[in-house]
Amino acid sequence: MDSITLAPKNNFFKRHKLALVASFIVGIIALAPHIVFPLQFGKEYKGIYMMQTANETEYLARIKEITDGHWKLGSVPFYEYKNNPPLMPPNALDFLYAGANFITGISISNLVIVSKFFLPALFFLLIYFLIRQLTRNKEFLSNKINAVGSGFLIVLGYDLVDYGSLISYIRGASSPSDFLLWTRPINPIFGGMLIFGFLLIFWKLYRNEISARKSKYLIFAAGLLFAMAIMSYFFSWGIILSFLAVFGAISLLSKNWLLLKRICLTIFLGILFSIPYLYNIYLAAKNPIYKESAVRTGIFYGRELMLNKFLILALFIFIVASLAVYLKNKNKEDIEFFKEKWWFVCLAMIVCGFIAFNQQVITGQTVWPYHFVQYTIPLSITAIFITLYNFSSYGRSFRKIWIAIVFIAITASLSFGVYTQTMAYKNNFESYKERQKYAEVFDWLNNNVKKDCVILTEDKVFFNKAILIYTDCNVYFSDFNSFMLPNERLYHNYMTFLRIQSIDEKQIVEHAEESAQDIAVHFYGAEGLVYGSASPSFLASKDKFINDYKKFLQENFIEKIKKYKVDYFILESKSDKNKLFQLSPAFSSENFLIYSF
Repeated sequence: MDSITLAPKNNFFKRHKLALVASFIVGIIALAPHIVFPLQFGKEYKGIYMMQTANETEYLARIKEITDGHWKLGSVPFYEYKNNPPLMPPNALDFLYAGANFITGISISNLVIVSKFFLPALFFLLIYFLIRQLTRNKEFLSNKINAVGSGFLIVLGYDLVDYGSLISYIRGASSPSDFLLWTRPINPIFGGMLIFGFLLIFWKLYRNEISARKSKYLIFAAGLLFAMAIMSYFFSWGIILSFLAVFGAISLLSKNWLLLKRICLTIFLGILFSIPYLYNIYLAAKNPIYKESAVRTGIFYGRELMLNKFLILALFIFIVASLAVYLKNKNKEDIEFFKEKWWFVCLAMIVCGFIAFNQQVITGQTVWPYHFVQYTIPLSITAIFITLYNFSSYGRSFRKIWIAIVFIAITASLSFGVYTQTMAYKNNFESYKERQKYAEVFDWLNNNVKKDCVILTEDKVFFNKAILIYTDCNVYFSDFNSFMLPNERLYHNYMTFLRIQSIDEKQIVEHAEESAQDIAVHFYGAEGLVYGSASPSFLASKDKFINDYKKFLQENFIEKIKKYKVDYFILESKSDKNKLFQLSPAFSSENFLIYSF
């Protein structure tokens, strides 16, 4: 495995052909289901692809909202509130998709499908090059294999660390229902690329083997990437800032004033470039409904200490490996690895996770901290692979451990990646086959209604969000509520939804019991996800909710509906719910009825 591989330095493709082949494999595994699905369907495929990753429909709806001219993203699903300050402003990748749609005319859904090849492949390459930069013996084949193994484990085998689900899969009790995490169209893939791109730049600044002029360009680039992280995803900039905090402490303790200066300049530039975004957040925070809206997006208030099992394991492996190498080789002159720069970077990649998870101990607030694992896991894996490879030259036993880990990582990750994509495809095939029927509705709306019309349906999950993606219309209600919206609107929406579902006065008490978590999530967002049916806010308002719905049933439904803009009502043909409105259909087919208000 230690054969030397030589290629002309100016020939990038020859020097990195193993990485390029591996990245191509990653891209193919990520893309494959979305190629097979339309091929398997043939003419029956109507362009509604498998949007089967978390929040994928919401991400596509955001992109469509930009192409519709509402680039602020103040209120993606609703006609009202478009000019409110956004809680989650658009990021560079949102604009890239929208710009590509505008320039090429390729549909947003097809652009996202294409990106499922390129983004995971590019992310893999960033991981690969970072590990290669921080490991020894760069001319050895083993160095490249080590980087490939780590990249595979992060991009394809990320969910292998979830041992509970893994055991369930092995037993056959369950199987993956979603495609690979890194095939999501915006985040966490964009944040991951920013983090690893930033670390590549930081490594060059830390090594200080560049000219003063080039260092200025690199500081500028690092500040720009930090700013893009600030403007896109709390978890990516939280990790970067935590990493810089660790190295700020290291530079102070080691009196490395040049590094400290570069860290301060990077943070300054990141904040400077982010001023438009930060101003939007300032405007949002001044709004009287900011706090109630922000809580729905995942903001938590408190100072609870949080520990992550995988981070603890990674730190344990890092410390034990370092101590074992030191104790076994302490009499050798070249054993001072703990003074080497790669060792400090690996330490910072692990420790920054603990800081990111627990910054709320100082600040008193955080945003859905469970999402930090999207980055702490890849950084911990990267640190472990760098450390074990660099230590493998200190003894035969270390080398055997490294070889075993790399072999397991490559075989397990490739197998698990294929397994996840295959089972998610199989588990969702029938539902997406059925969803092709929605295309006729989208065609009719695109050809017969005005832009920004409002659609009322029986659904508040997939169909409603697909309307936002495939047409220029808004929807009347939705569970996509991470915007500056008054609680009164959400309350009204849910009452309307229950009325359309024919929940009567006798059924509402039972519904409030059985669907408590659904109601809590609709009204209180993250609190409902965390506490479920035991949500404190919902329990405090449960009786009022039941009584208010009983009063809602007594009022004129048409008048209540028209409190907010509504233009069309769409029903599946087998439904009898038009008796609520007594309208004449503007369109009818075997599958749908569309009524105009």
